[in-house]
Amino acid sequence: EVDTDGNGTIDFPELLT
Repeated sequence: EVDTDGNGTIDFPELLT
């Protein structure tokens, strides 16, 4: 999992990139 929001929440890298 990767935090793509920068807020500490795990987001979907494939969806949000």
